[in-house]
Amino acid sequence: MKIPIVLSGIALLLICVVVGSAIYIASLYDIETPSPSPSAQLVMSHLFASSNGTVTFDLSLYDVESGIVEAVFVNDTEYLWSAGSSESEIILKGESMRWSKDLGSLSPGAQIEVIVQATPTSTSDSVIVDQSPTSQTDFPDYHCDFYGGVNLFDQGIYITSTTENPLIQMPYSHLSQDIWTLIRQNITTQATDEDFISIIISRGDEPTGGFGIAIESFSYLECYPVKLRFHVNVTDPGDNVIVTQALTNPLVLVPLGKLMPGEYQIEVHIASYIQNNDEQGNIIWIPIMTFKEEVWTKNFTVTDSQGYVTLSTFSVIINGNPYSNLTLAVDLNEPINEEIAKKIADAVFVHVKGENTHFQLDRIVYNSEEIIASFIWGLNEADMSHIFELTVDIINSQIEVVHCL
Repeated sequence: MKIPIVLSGIALLLICVVVGSAIYIASLYDIETPSPSPSAQLVMSHLFASSNGTVTFDLSLYDVESGIVEAVFVNDTEYLWSAGSSESEIILKGESMRWSKDLGSLSPGAQIEVIVQATPTSTSDSVIVDQSPTSQTDFPDYHCDFYGGVNLFDQGIYITSTTENPLIQMPYSHLSQDIWTLIRQNITTQATDEDFISIIISRGDEPTGGFGIAIESFSYLECYPVKLRFHVNVTDPGDNVIVTQALTNPLVLVPLGKLMPGEYQIEVHIASYIQNNDEQGNIIWIPIMTFKEEVWTKNFTVTDSQGYVTLSTFSVIINGNPYSNLTLAVDLNEPINEEIAKKIADAVFVHVKGENTHFQLDRIVYNSEEIIASFIWGLNEADMSHIFELTVDIINSQIEVVHCL
């Protein structure tokens, strides 16, 4: 029984000698324990590569006051920053810039590696080439600004009508407040198909820096009215985030272009976050939970520049109860034809049930005084068992709806 005890003692002694020697050698060569890597200061987001050859991404700077973008590498091919952006290669803290370049056709499914070489830090990401998007789902170009809109825009959505894209009047990152003032003077809810339409989404004036806004996604929904739907992320600075002590107005300007005549509704779905730093100094975003989704809306009308389009407003009654009014770009003084009758009927259904409800016109009759229509509808195609009936009193501009809930 003594031999195992002796052997155990010898083994323990050897372990102590080895550990002690390692510590001594490390002290001689000044070997340090690896420290956690610093938090990302330059962040690439919304990286997208299309089979039509377009590579696009956004670049944002955090933690440091400024940086310089030196080059962009796409699959080891080097490009200047100016090759894909009219913005300055100097990026400031809290600022976002976009780079987009047509590289020729790309193979769907291929992997694209993008490296942004910058000072004081670089960033990289990869993406799989997607099929070329259609014109109705393209993610629009946009410009973020934090100071130019101070004292000009309250929180909300604004539609501007100009003769050309306001972003071509000067480099993106240098939209002076004079330009923002001119843009503010062109705010409208009535435009023509010859006007260049842009949308501004503003958070309003904030007391300090650190407040942000970024578009996550955009979709164009063919319905009545046409839906321009944005999903937007907004961030507020946390308690341990250093911010500039100056008034800011985080906003996004989205140039859309010329639109077809009709009714449009903008929906902005808001997701809110608090930006903080963890114990290692890494940036973290903490979602702000709400009981109900925050959605901003704004309606506007585009008319035919060759002729005046009359707007008609109807009072709506559902199952005997008053409902919100419905305004349509139709002239009730003109003869009612099948196209106009169906347009009004479809608009009534979407106004009441929403564009996400499946529906199908069952029958419609009309004359100069009224339109009578009925739809079948459901939550999905397998649930088309519900009835929706409407009567449009053209003379009195009133719509009565009867439907099952």
